[in-house]
Amino acid sequence: MCSSTTDGMVGSKEDGMSLCLSCGICCDGALFGCVPIGNADSLAAMEAAAIEVLVLDGQSQFKQPCPAYSCKGCRIYADRPASCREFCCKLLAEYEGGKISMLVAREKIKQAGSLRDSLLETLRRIDPALSGRSLAELWKQWDSAAKGAEGLVFRQKFGYVLMQMAALRRFFDRHFIAQAFPRGDDSEGTRN
Repeated sequence: MCSSTTDGMVGSKEDGMSLCLSCGICCDGALFGCVPIGNADSLAAMEAAAIEVLVLDGQSQFKQPCPAYSCKGCRIYADRPASCREFCCKLLAEYEGGKISMLVAREKIKQAGSLRDSLLETLRRIDPALSGRSLAELWKQWDSAAKGAEGLVFRQKFGYVLMQMAALRRFFDRHFIAQAFPRGDDSEGTRN
């Protein structure tokens, strides 16, 4: 199905898929800490892509960043889990709905990537071990630490990182999160 975009160009589902594959923000751990896996999902495809399936609180899932995602592409796109197939970020929905153009959507992806990469570089300088972790998972831990008993000391020491995290979260909320996702509890970062 095609829709007109704000710059008069026509967008299609195929264009939307191309936009999605060029982004990967929902796969790289920036938005989500883990992805639930359904009974109908292909475990063989996940195993082939070195995705470790965990069962937490009775729910099969895998942690982000997704091992099948690399170089802005998904190696198991045709066999990706239902949670991945069904997720539609706000940016994609706005593009497919004709509210923004492909050019604007790609610029938002570029801005998000720049904010994410800057935060990741800051985290690498603090502790290289932080670089392989999901930003969604780190947000939860750092938010908790900033609010904990030693919160003032933590905020003074890492205030610049917390500000970068807050800026990225605001950007994601404004441009990528189409619905309320759990944040700040044990289920943070899971896709619905």
